[in-house]
Amino acid sequence: EDRLFGHNFGVEAVREALRAAQELNVEYLTMYAFSTENWGRPKDEVDGLMDLLVRTIGKEVDELDESNVVIRTIGETSGLPASCQEELDLAYERTRNNTGVNLVLALNYSAQWEMVEAVKQISDLVNSGSLDKSEIDRELISSHLETKGMPDPELLIRTSGEHRVS
Repeated sequence: EDRLFGHNFGVEAVREALRAAQELNVEYLTMYAFSTENWGRPKDEVDGLMDLLVRTIGKEVDELDESNVVIRTIGETSGLPASCQEELDLAYERTRNNTGVNLVLALNYSAQWEMVEAVKQISDLVNSGSLDKSEIDRELISSHLETKGMPDPELLIRTSGEHRVS
């Protein structure tokens, strides 16, 4: 419970960061909400985080929609509990036509996972003969990333005293 207490403050930090992004006309704001490494936390904490995600999205979606925010995700969201997937689907549908800040939630995400998935997809194309390995370049790799169609990050802020980047 003590561990979850701090996560509740994270919700307010997201609100503040989003407000600042809106004021500064930031187009994309990515929040690392749950990395693949977080599955290693105690089960009660993981369950609490999933519950917090569901409650927060449900509570905030009206205001996000009214603020013209677009909800997007990166990560393997199919690995999240069904309740999270359902709440995210409702938020996507509700905000998909908005034109303001793109709030990208990194859920069940890590850069290593993303790279492995991109390499698998590209390998399948090479193995099927529809792509020659000489055609593999930065643009092709980018087109197989979760962030395809999004600009590269310009600023990364790592909170909680950690030095690694998922």
